Amino acid sequence: MPSYELNFRDYIRILQKRYWVLLVSIVATSLLVIIYNSFQVVRHSATVTVRIEERKTFVGAILNQPVYYRSGTTDYIASEIRIIKSRPVIEQTARVLGLITQSTPKEEGSHIVNETLECVSAEPVKDTDLVKITVTMDKQKPELSAQFANALAKVYQNENLAQKNREARTSREFIEKQLSQVEVKLKASEDALKTFKEKETASGIGVALSQKLGDLQTQLSQLLTRATEKHPDVLRLQEQIVNIEQQLKTLPTGELEYIRLNRDVDVNDKLYRMLRDRAEEARIAEAEKVSDVTIVNPAGERGYLVGANKVRSLAMGFAMGFIIGFILILIIENLDTSIGTIEDVENFIKLPVLGVIPSIKREKDKKNEAHPKLQLPDKYDISFTICLESSSPFAEAFRILRTNLKIEKHTKKTLLVTSTGPREGKTTVLCGLGLVLAQMGLNTLLIDTDLRRPSVSKVFGVEREPGLNELLISGGKDMEKIIKNFTDFLMGNLGFEQVTQLPGLESLSLLTSGALTNNSSELLSSEGMLSLINNLREKFDVLIFDSPPALSLTDASILAKKIEGVIIVYEVGRTSRDALLRTKIQLESVGAKILGVVLNHTRPQTEFQTSYYPYYKSYKYRYYYSDEEKKDVKKLNI
Repeated sequence: MPSYELNFRDYIRILQKRYWVLLVSIVATSLLVIIYNSFQVVRHSATVTVRIEERKTFVGAILNQPVYYRSGTTDYIASEIRIIKSRPVIEQTARVLGLITQSTPKEEGSHIVNETLECVSAEPVKDTDLVKITVTMDKQKPELSAQFANALAKVYQNENLAQKNREARTSREFIEKQLSQVEVKLKASEDALKTFKEKETASGIGVALSQKLGDLQTQLSQLLTRATEKHPDVLRLQEQIVNIEQQLKTLPTGELEYIRLNRDVDVNDKLYRMLRDRAEEARIAEAEKVSDVTIVNPAGERGYLVGANKVRSLAMGFAMGFIIGFILILIIENLDTSIGTIEDVENFIKLPVLGVIPSIKREKDKKNEAHPKLQLPDKYDISFTICLESSSPFAEAFRILRTNLKIEKHTKKTLLVTSTGPREGKTTVLCGLGLVLAQMGLNTLLIDTDLRRPSVSKVFGVEREPGLNELLISGGKDMEKIIKNFTDFLMGNLGFEQVTQLPGLESLSLLTSGALTNNSSELLSSEGMLSLINNLREKFDVLIFDSPPALSLTDASILAKKIEGVIIVYEVGRTSRDALLRTKIQLESVGAKILGVVLNHTRPQTEFQTSYYPYYKSYKYRYYYSDEEKKDVKKLNI
């Protein structure tokens, strides 16, 4: 299926049409930048970079296993950043630099700390253990920002070292306390074992069996990780374990007590040795006094200016205004549901505009004043304004449409009139075009192929049945009886007392839709329809088909393949231009030959919003007869 995209010239056209949006956006953005720059205070800023290495927790110091801080557990870097920006660290830095002294009042010192907190920021360097500490001070003190940044990093480093020493001391004290307790337990267990040996005589076989039982249980656990419970080695070990357990149950009470006391001594001895080693390590860690924080890149002597490049800010504001304006233009263009000029239609849909049909509500409202002798009906279709007001802009618009279609006498032509959506006036355009062709002397036939919601029969006041539906079902029989002509209009319910005063109606014929049907697409795509069109071409000069909207129903696409030319009726402001473009693509995809677009019901305020036609609006209503000449023409016609 063919597609259409906006090219560079289309974007230029859109910018020219909505340039004011771009100007407003650029001016507004630039003004906001200027206002922002006027309130912006120029300051000095300094940055120092520190490295925060991995560290051990309190438990890690005991077990000699480092615990790493990763995302998902404890965000260690974020916690350290909070410590850097904490009030105690900021206050200590201010005291180091002399901003707060012993004689400084408490309230004044608190105020200084609060102001300094707003000047300090810290952020981690991605994928590293580095942290950037930035201090921004007033322009009047350019050297203070660098001094405060370096002093803050040093205070934080000392605080980290002090914290580490506190943890090492706490760890050492805890281990020493546990070591003393275990030492007491070990001595007690050894004394109990010694006393037992002095009072009781034990062979020690129970100890040996107990040790062997522990070894066998260990072997069984390891074997079960790679073998099933029915494996021969597993069964053998289980059997040995059962035998030893039975032997232990048969041991005397003294042997069992000896086993328990000996086990307590072994456990307490192992725990005592482990804690003694950890205590030595804790004493060494406490004596190291090495901080986990390293100053990688200290700040310079004076720092750097912040917020001084107003020219660059203005340039960025101008560029941002242009981008925002261009985006707004595209949004407005896409949301615009109408096409306001002929050039918009032709440039967007790439089809010529065949005619512009104006709104004629004013002519219709004053019908009886203009034609007192005709006794006009209360309601009549506006298409008959062509006959009643032959010099009106409405009638002249249809003559222009007839001229652009290049329809002349002794021609044979088939036309299909359709639209994108309902209520766009395709039936009015069909009837008006048929009347101006009939006034030209062409034998014109209007065919209502809208088998779902037919309306042509109502315009001419004739019965809808029989019509096209019955003609197709009967295979083309009684064609002359089914087609309505001037006689049927006279006998029908047209509403005009003097139908003969409607010029051109004698050359016009009508084939109504007939009975409503649910299988209209099947009837229109049948061979009988194609044969009917060929037969009607031999009898009439021009065939004009009225079809349902092309975008929502398939009837128009089916007919378009059988017709020489398609006319798309578009009402400005009712249907979106994207839907109009989609209608064109859909018709072209079935091989239809689209002659052009007719802009219907065009109001003066939206008719020609373009500099190419500045004369048309004021010129078209003044070219006809003067008031005196109109009276003479009415006398001759009536």
